[in-house]
Amino acid sequence: MDDDEDLTKKEKLRICFVSFSHSSTSTGGIERYLDTTTNELIKKGHSVDIVTASYDKDKVQTIDNLTVHNLSFMSPKFRNKGLGGKKLYNYLKKLVKEKGVDIISAENFYRGTPPSYAFAVNLVSIETGVPAVLRMHAHFNKEIEKALVKDLMWSKIMAVSKSVNNAAYNVGVSVKKLSVVYPGIDTEVFRPGLGKEWLRKRIDISDSDILIMHASRITGSTTSSYLELKGIITLLESFSILAQKQKNVKLLIATAKPPTIWQKEFDKAVKKIQDLAEIHGIGNRIIIKSFDLGEMPLAYNGADIFVMSSQMESFGLVYAEAMACGIPVIGTSVGGIPEIIDDNINGFLVSPNSAVELEKKIEILVKDPKKRKKMGDLNVEKIMKKFDIRKTTDRLVGIFQSCIEKNGTKKDGRKEKSST
Repeated sequence: MDDDEDLTKKEKLRICFVSFSHSSTSTGGIERYLDTTTNELIKKGHSVDIVTASYDKDKVQTIDNLTVHNLSFMSPKFRNKGLGGKKLYNYLKKLVKEKGVDIISAENFYRGTPPSYAFAVNLVSIETGVPAVLRMHAHFNKEIEKALVKDLMWSKIMAVSKSVNNAAYNVGVSVKKLSVVYPGIDTEVFRPGLGKEWLRKRIDISDSDILIMHASRITGSTTSSYLELKGIITLLESFSILAQKQKNVKLLIATAKPPTIWQKEFDKAVKKIQDLAEIHGIGNRIIIKSFDLGEMPLAYNGADIFVMSSQMESFGLVYAEAMACGIPVIGTSVGGIPEIIDDNINGFLVSPNSAVELEKKIEILVKDPKKRKKMGDLNVEKIMKKFDIRKTTDRLVGIFQSCIEKNGTKKDGRKEKSST
């Protein structure tokens, strides 16, 4: 019996994701994870509520089995965090009771999260008997973040990689509470064979050019520089070395259109990239372009090599997306990246902040189209085998089911009475 047949025998769930990040307001790994996972859950007959931020007015939109609750007190612009936690508690408790929510999944509710919001989710779980799980999308930096992971009443803690999972274990989380559930890739969307023409017309480069692609945010934090974190500064230095030797190479820095609150910072980041490119003498070889999420499969297909030399990645969803589209990838040997890239098999791993080492690996692929093809083919196989959304979502639902069964909750969220 396959996974889908087994799943049909189980009760369909009403799942509530609580996340400060969602594609209705921003673009990033968590946002793409939620969209892809939600789509697959709904295909399988489950119902989903997403409680997330609004940068404007509160609004609730329902399409079929998906309801998105955009709430202003979940926005970074909302300053009274204690009051926000109270508002989340009241809203979530009412939602759980009225809709008969089976399980709450809090996305990254420790990383930069005001403690009152994490407490609110836990308090709703305790009072309603509905289990709350924590989804860890990132490593932690501060003592308060560690405490929110290990000291609250999470039914399960799911990490996006073994690297993040191990970090949680090392600060004292019980191994019985931990699981790894990789973010899934929709291989019906991210796939090879879409052709290079769409992207190359969009950015006006020829078929004979070797296109190196980087994809990431370039802003979105008041405390960190994404240009450094995502290795863009190192990549520019590396590309400047390569460009002196290889005349037919171009570099595309693909990014997402920012929400309004980050537009000024976004413009500053673009200007800095352009300035650095001019300093390195590669201004005419660098393209900076924004893409919608739906355009990314076409963008990956139009590239020859994908490179992101991050200083740290908990998983690195863009590597997996590029791999699913059949192109070789180069990343750094940090965090969860080595769980995706097998060095010298489907791509290369390099040390972070090492422009010379990075340039050597890029040049190998620039000069060897057969190696690019072989690595790309292996990438498609690996994504299908290990990271396909249908497999990762089945694993996620299985964990949800086990939490519900262990918690002994009914569909209406009330604890079942003990038989003793």
